[in-house]
Amino acid sequence: MLKTRVLTALCMVAVFVAVVFWGGAYPTVGMLFVLTAIASWEWTQFFGLRARWLRGAYVALVVVLCALGGVFAQSTPVLLTIMDLAAVGWLGALWLLSRPTAKVTPRLAACVGPVVLVPCWLGLSALVLSPDRAAGRALLLMLLGLVAAADIGAYFAGRAFGRHKLAPSISPGKTWEGVAGGTLLGMSLCAALAWWMGVSVMLALLSGLAVVWMSVVGDLTESLFKRSVALKDSGWLFPGHGGVLDRIDSVSAATPFFIIGLRVCGLLQ
Repeated sequence: MLKTRVLTALCMVAVFVAVVFWGGAYPTVGMLFVLTAIASWEWTQFFGLRARWLRGAYVALVVVLCALGGVFAQSTPVLLTIMDLAAVGWLGALWLLSRPTAKVTPRLAACVGPVVLVPCWLGLSALVLSPDRAAGRALLLMLLGLVAAADIGAYFAGRAFGRHKLAPSISPGKTWEGVAGGTLLGMSLCAALAWWMGVSVMLALLSGLAVVWMSVVGDLTESLFKRSVALKDSGWLFPGHGGVLDRIDSVSAATPFFIIGLRVCGLLQ
């Protein structure tokens, strides 16, 4: 299983980096757009849509919202407002996860989908389409690197030292020791990148801490939604990893906080 996960991850990274660096900005945005559409199709499982035309209608709704958001979010203040609202929504998800009897209703699942997917696409696209394309690519890879570091650190620390369950009723495999390992690796990467970019290490660490911890919230939130419909994986597109949602759940929660962190560090005005 680990070998399959590693090989799939290496292939995904290779394709993504190739598109980002050699495909250009618009092909990258297009790739993110397609992944968002697939993720919205997978999301329909969380509220019981069966008919293909209804699932397609939901995908169309998310796609239209992404397109409209892309038009209005070309203004940085509008983008930041959307990210602020999305961050509030994710804090609401954290509150939901903290409740012992947390439940997901079909209506809640249907409403939450666009709130999760659209801001994520807008935030990632804003980085790709940054006027300074080189800086935008670097920031995009920084975000994905932080999330990946948190995931990798959590996986290996959890396997080696995991004793205390983080959320046993939602995701039995996750432990507090894993969170600590993911945080340590993520913060190490964040400090190194902050030093390299010449920004305040303290501000970067505070922002990076929010990104890393919220990536865990994103992962747990999707686990809660999957558990509500007895689903192991959201899809089958990536062997060993599941569907698109299984790969972007952490990124979806981390993106708004990353964009806000850029503002705090003075990298986005």
